[in-house]
Amino acid sequence: IAGVYSIKESHGIHSDRYLRDFRDLTRRLTRLYGSPYITEEDWISEPGEPSGRAVVAGDLILRTGWQSHSGTILHQLSKPAPGEFMADHTILYRSISLGTIEEHLRMLDTGGL
Repeated sequence: IAGVYSIKESHGIHSDRYLRDFRDLTRRLTRLYGSPYITEEDWISEPGEPSGRAVVAGDLILRTGWQSHSGTILHQLSKPAPGEFMADHTILYRSISLGTIEEHLRMLDTGGL
């Protein structure tokens, strides 16, 4: 099972509210799932102070991720889709158990089991 939550709230092209929302949600997810296994700040341009403007301009991608016994969660804040003027704030979830089932089904299709 996989799912994507897409948070669509426009704070304006220069707003640091995107960062506050991302950090707040990261704190909440950390309370639920423990310390993230990954915390990244990927700068496409010269590194600087994180800002909403840097994210919306496509200069900065923020990413945190957790793994649990049941699945993987990736939380990301990145450049908006073309034609949009708000940051792309998403949470992706993938169940580990279904991944195993999918692998077995593929093996059945290829005669591996």
